[in-house]
Amino acid sequence: MNASSPADLATPPGNRLEVEPTRTGIYAWYVLMLLVLVHSFNAVDRAIISILVEPIRLEFGFSDGQIGLLAGLGFAIFYALFGVPVARLADRTNRRNILAVGVALWSGMTALTGYATGFATMLAARIGVGVGEATCYPTAYPLIGDYFSPARRPKAFALFQAGAFIGIVLGAVIAGKVAEAHGWRAAFHIIGLPGLVLAVIVWLTVREPVRGASEVAPPLPSTTTGLLGAFRELFAQRDFVMVVFTATALSSTQAIAASWGSALLMRLYHVSQGDVGLIAGPVVGLGGVAGTVLGGLAASYLTRRQGTLRAGLLVPICTDLFAPIALVLFCFGPTLPFVLVGGGLGAFLVAAHTGPVIAVAIGLVGPQNRGVASSFLVLGQTLIGFGFGPTLVGLLSDALAPRLGLDALRYAMLAAPAFVVLGWIGLVLAYRRIGDRPAEARA
Repeated sequence: MNASSPADLATPPGNRLEVEPTRTGIYAWYVLMLLVLVHSFNAVDRAIISILVEPIRLEFGFSDGQIGLLAGLGFAIFYALFGVPVARLADRTNRRNILAVGVALWSGMTALTGYATGFATMLAARIGVGVGEATCYPTAYPLIGDYFSPARRPKAFALFQAGAFIGIVLGAVIAGKVAEAHGWRAAFHIIGLPGLVLAVIVWLTVREPVRGASEVAPPLPSTTTGLLGAFRELFAQRDFVMVVFTATALSSTQAIAASWGSALLMRLYHVSQGDVGLIAGPVVGLGGVAGTVLGGLAASYLTRRQGTLRAGLLVPICTDLFAPIALVLFCFGPTLPFVLVGGGLGAFLVAAHTGPVIAVAIGLVGPQNRGVASSFLVLGQTLIGFGFGPTLVGLLSDALAPRLGLDALRYAMLAAPAFVVLGWIGLVLAYRRIGDRPAEARA
C-alpha cells in the first residue's frame, strides 16, 4: 500500500498492516459470520450461570443477592475495567490476536467454573470469564467498522448482536438438558471447552484490516495522544455520551431478563431445570434474534434513504414505546403462555435498538479511536447494565421477600421496564442532538 493513502494514515505508526478488505466481499461476510459465532460463545459463557441459577443456589445456599453479584456486578466490574486498557491496545496493535486470546481465556474459565467449591471460587472463575470477555467488543466493533461501510453498518452490527441471542437460545437448551442429566458442573464443561477450538479458528483465519479502510471519505487523523486524550475527545462529544447512556439503560433491561428470567419461571411457574431452557430459551431468544435483525435491516434502509447518521434511531424510538407493556406481562402474566408471550415480545422490541445504536456510536468517532469508544460503550453497558441491573434486582428481591415471599422476584424485576423508559428518553434526546449529520461524512 502507498504510504500516503488515507487508510494508511489512519493506522498508527509501526502497526501498518498489509491486508485491505473488500467492504462487501465474500471474505468480509465470512469474518462477520465468524464474529457472530464468537459473540454467541461470548453471550452463553456470560449467561450460563443465570440458566443454572437454581441448582447452584440450592447446592451452596446462596442468597439472591449473592447470585446477583455472580451474574452481575462481580463479573461486570472486571469485564468493564479490563475493557479500557484492552481497547487502547486494540487501537494500536493487532485486534485479531487480542480477540483470539480472549476467546481462549473466557472459554477456559467457563469450563473451570464447573470445579467451584463455594462463593469465593465461583466468583474467581467469573472474574476470569469477565477478563477474557473484555476483549470481545473493543476488537469486534472496530473490525466490523473497517469491513463495512457506514450505510451497511446497522445491518452488520445487528447480525453481530443477533449472535448473542443465538448463543443464549442454544446454550439454554444444551445447559438445561446437560444439567438435568449430569449436573450443573458438567454443563459448564460442555459449554466452555468448544470455545478453545473457536479461538484457534479466529487466530488462523481472520485477517487484520487497515483502519479506516471502509470509510467513504478519508478519516481525519486524531489530534490526541494516549488513553486520557482519547477519553477527553469522546467525553467532549455530547451526542456520543447520550448514545452510550441509551445503550446502558436498554442493556440493563436485557441483562435483568437474561439473569433472572429462568429463576422467575422455575420459582413461580414450576418449570423444571431441563425445560426452562427448552421452553424459554427459544421463545425469548428467537424474539431477540428477530428484533435485532429486523431492527438492523430497517435502520440500514432508513440510513441509506435519508442519508443521515441518526435515521436508524427512529426504529428503536418506535419499538421501545411498547416494550414496557410486554415486560410487565412477562413479570406478571397470569399463566405461563402469557409470560412467554410477554418475554418474547419484550425481547423483540428491546433488541431492535442494538444494531442502530451501535452503528451510530461507531459512526460518531474516528477509526483511530473506535477501540476506546467501544470500551466506553461497553463500560456503560456492562458495569451498569450487566452489573448494576441484575444485582439491583437480587437485592430488591431479598428486601421484599419477608413481605412478598416468592412474589418478591417478580416485583423486583419491574426494574426492567423502568430502564426501558430511561432508554427511550435517551434515544429521543440523542436523535435531537445528532441532527442531520450525514451518514457518509468523515468520522
